[in-house]
Amino acid sequence: MISFVTKENGRTYVWVRKYVSLPGLGQTAVSEYNAEKLQPQDLPAETTAAWIQRDGKRYYLLNQKYTTAYFHHLWCCACAACVANGKR
Repeated sequence: MISFVTKENGRTYVWVRKYVSLPGLGQTAVSEYNAEKLQPQDLPAETTAAWIQRDGKRYYLLNQKYTTAYFHHLWCCACAACVANGKR
């Protein structure tokens, strides 16, 4: 389940809650804030130019070990997608 929540500090967050079934391991629950709504900010011209140059290019994460939370999160999402699509 994905929802928007506004906390006591006045900030709005994307709250993700899900259960992931892991074959042979059982089920795990995930409840986390994935994003925060930010107020618009003006970017310096040099920053805008740098992002325009990057547009359309692919970048790969190379400085994280496979044991980090980032890859665990990707793996859980992939497993959930496989289960949802009947592939597991």
